[in-house]
Amino acid sequence: MKSYGFYWRLLTIVSCCLYPLLCLAINGYEVSLSKYFDTSTQPIYLLCNIATVYYFLQLKEWSIPGVLLLFVTVFSVSEYPITHNAFAVLFFVTMLIALLQSKRFKYIRYIFILGLLSCLYSLLIGEIICIFAVSFHHYLFMLKFKTIKEYNERNNSK
Repeated sequence: MKSYGFYWRLLTIVSCCLYPLLCLAINGYEVSLSKYFDTSTQPIYLLCNIATVYYFLQLKEWSIPGVLLLFVTVFSVSEYPITHNAFAVLFFVTMLIALLQSKRFKYIRYIFILGLLSCLYSLLIGEIICIFAVSFHHYLFMLKFKTIKEYNERNNSK
């Protein structure tokens, strides 16, 4: 992973964690993240979703959630509620599957499941917990990969 690739991914992960909080701070509480599409934070919503789609499509295990997130973003909840919600459910299910298949950081899947269960109380809070869990998973995975790569480069240069 080239250093700019690392920083691009890091920026995407940090942005994904911050954008729900920015939407909440700027526009107040909405029922779900998708409802922010119809607010003044729409550009943040779109940029973060598209950056996440790009990020996910580069990872074999996360390509299906990436495509589904693209469909969630394209089909707004206000114009296409059934289609949007169907893709959103599939998006979260496929992210859970990817986390369950991952051999690393297994405890994060429990945080994600807690987020899914939280959706019964508040869809927005549940979505935010799930996004934080997946972002944390990718952050830890990226750091581990970077550390291994740097270790190998140091040992190969000797």
